[in-house]
Amino acid sequence: AVAVAVAVIGNAARVTTLAALVLTAQRTDLAALLHVPLGVVVFVLAAASAAPLLRARAATTSSPPVRAGFGRVPSAVVVGVAVVVPVLLLVGGARRQGPVNDADDTQIVAAVRGVLHGGANDDVPLSFAEQQLFAHHAIAAGKHRIDDASGHGEVLVVVARSLRALHAPERCLAGSGHAVVDTAVVVRGGVAVKRLVLDGGKNVGLSLLRSPRSTAATLGDVAVARLRGDDGPWVFVSAVVAVDDALDEDAVVDGLVKDAAAIVGASSSSLPAPSVVAGDS
Repeated sequence: AVAVAVAVIGNAARVTTLAALVLTAQRTDLAALLHVPLGVVVFVLAAASAAPLLRARAATTSSPPVRAGFGRVPSAVVVGVAVVVPVLLLVGGARRQGPVNDADDTQIVAAVRGVLHGGANDDVPLSFAEQQLFAHHAIAAGKHRIDDASGHGEVLVVVARSLRALHAPERCLAGSGHAVVDTAVVVRGGVAVKRLVLDGGKNVGLSLLRSPRSTAATLGDVAVARLRGDDGPWVFVSAVVAVDDALDEDAVVDGLVKDAAAIVGASSSSLPAPSVVAGDS
């Protein structure tokens, strides 16, 4: 119980530290460097916190073999459990997901290229941090420009099975230099999306996530869908558009839905009924 409590509190502190580095200090590189080492430190501290209690418990037991055993190697046993059990859980989770079909990923990459190079939209280069993140954890990613009757801006498209490639849009946009004023889940174009007011109201962010089986407004919705057996892949589409006379948020979202539908190989008419969730992620 003590080890679990230390692990939970330590991991909360770790996440807070990483978020502060990204959102406040704008040090995405340092956060990426410390991500795994801080996790290891938390597990070691959790194991170390349990060792003295195991010694005390062994000292009061009536069984000499058990007392002697714990007296000799309490730290080794606890550290071994703390390291081996999470690894076994991760391996088991990977096995439950089943093998990934390379042919499916090839089709997804082709679909993303079709979206990015379709129409008169121009490609927008990814930042260095985005290239590093998506190269390691995404199937495909890219940006294209919006410059039509719906508004003026750009769209980010990311396809991934691992949630490590998908961050809440306020994190990504803050890391890209935008000031996030407000965030809410709203309905646009008949679909629930996350809407962000950016840069003192000069820009608006609109985003959603789509799998072949589900539509989600937030990463919290994705987590619920995954618990229900939806392993994706997930398409994250996020637009940042200027607030001007040309802005039509319904039309922008309709474009996002079509982009996502083209990638997952489904028509926009097959989207689930829109829903607004009370929570936010």
